[in-house]
Amino acid sequence: MKTIWLGDAAHVSAYSATVKGTDAVVTVRIKVTDSYGLGHLLRDLEQLKQTAAEERRATAAAKAAAARKRPAASPPALEHQEMRLLPYFGGERS
Repeated sequence: MKTIWLGDAAHVSAYSATVKGTDAVVTVRIKVTDSYGLGHLLRDLEQLKQTAAEERRATAAAKAAAARKRPAASPPALEHQEMRLLPYFGGERS
């Protein structure tokens, strides 16, 4: 989980969540009273966004590489097996 430090110049004024099916959107309103604090907060949010995008790309690339390494499923090789005969001793079939 990622963490963002708000500091003394910022505080959460409101938050909400909207859920549609399996997707959820969380909205957080942060009130900032200092321009330096605002810049720092925006820079942290941008770094967080870039890190998350890089992790998603790395995960997707790893899955694609694993799929390429996995050999295609082929039917099992049939080996020549000697035929076995069952003896018949005669008599009636039931």
